Amino acid sequence: MNKVNLIKIFTYFILTIFTFSISFVVKGIALNNITREFKNPLFELDYLTNTGAAFSSFTNSAYILAGVAIAVLFCILFYLCYNTHKLNYYKILLLAVFSAGIAANLFERLRYGFVTDYIAVKPFPFPVFNFQDILIVVSGVLLVIASMHLPRKNKKVELSDDIDSQD
Repeated sequence: MNKVNLIKIFTYFILTIFTFSISFVVKGIALNNITREFKNPLFELDYLTNTGAAFSSFTNSAYILAGVAIAVLFCILFYLCYNTHKLNYYKILLLAVFSAGIAANLFERLRYGFVTDYIAVKPFPFPVFNFQDILIVVSGVLLVIASMHLPRKNKKVELSDDIDSQD
């Protein structure tokens, strides 16, 4: 493995740990402000424990969801290790943010048996979610978009062949 690939992998781990830590700082700030009068026209803070996945699906399946999260994290690491040379730093950042969101939810599931949700969108009847969910969804969508816009290889056009055929 060359030096550039090692730097990319190191960058991934540093960004993942940093984002993982930030997610718990955000959670702490949010949970400390739930009891106070929090005025915001877009969202409110609400405490909810979620033993399932999105939209409360798979309720009381913490260990199954933890297993899925561990499998996804291993797949990301496998993909990263074997494709580092193809990845730019933007994709490394997105993979790190995606991994941090999954790892933070995994940590809560294993430690408490549930994930704490605390963000409720006011204008819409949307389920309560957390900052880690935002990290997962936004980075996941951006990863899909980034994968669809792969740089195309430049094809060299032989001008001499085109010129000869016009004569």
